[in-house]
Amino acid sequence: MVTNVGSQGTQLIRYKVGDLGRLSRGSCACGLNDTQHLRIEGRFADAWKTDAGWITEARIDEALADVRGLAMHQLTRLAPNDYRLTVIADGEFDSAEASAVLESLLGANPVVIERDRIEVSSRQKYSTLRNWCQ
Repeated sequence: MVTNVGSQGTQLIRYKVGDLGRLSRGSCACGLNDTQHLRIEGRFADAWKTDAGWITEARIDEALADVRGLAMHQLTRLAPNDYRLTVIADGEFDSAEASAVLESLLGANPVVIERDRIEVSSRQKYSTLRNWCQ
């Protein structure tokens, strides 16, 4: 829920967005110092609770950001400790590197599958995370 009654432009009062965010304090790249920053982590509906904590789109994107040759990815949770990483490779992709990165985050080693496209939802939307585990 976002509430901002101090804004002169647009007031957001009790506006439910459904996103998860992380609030932090510090300097901003824009030059403001000692301000609060809200970083959007992803949709609450797409987040997973695991033994390692909450897994969000932002955590997966951050973890895989430095994996060479990874153009696009989609992580699917098949069961509590069973994951599949579908990737579109661009150049020299190392599946062992991607698997190791996710194992350190999830505590489980995902199966990595290379494809030429990523599946979309029934609403024709692309999602970084898919949960088939109820």
